[in-house]
Amino acid sequence: MKARITRKNKTYSPEFKLKVVTDIQRNNLSFSEIREKYFPYAKCPMNLKFVNKWIIIYQAGGVRGLMEERRGRKKKKPIIKDSNNNENKTMKELLEENERLRAENEYLKKLDALIQKEMKQK
Repeated sequence: MKARITRKNKTYSPEFKLKVVTDIQRNNLSFSEIREKYFPYAKCPMNLKFVNKWIIIYQAGGVRGLMEERRGRKKKKPIIKDSNNNENKTMKELLEENERLRAENEYLKKLDALIQKEMKQK
């Protein structure tokens, strides 16, 4: 039975990522230069795909983008089961509902008065 070798992925601090990205942008460094300077253990430039991702993330979200943890599954938003939840309704929807309920209330009052009138006549 062969023993399974597990390899843990290396994680880099946001400060290190920022240092690498800013060095690339300021000095127009190539991936081979970056490899020699920051990643001497890397065997070929293809192993540095993650640096290209750092550059894209930095351009899109700045320093804050590099600070976010991107590993693992994204958290799902909670599903709101109560569709009548007033917190999620807009002001316009609430005003329309209020108007509809008032009209329904008036209709029921008139219906009740009509039924009372018919009961007195019998």
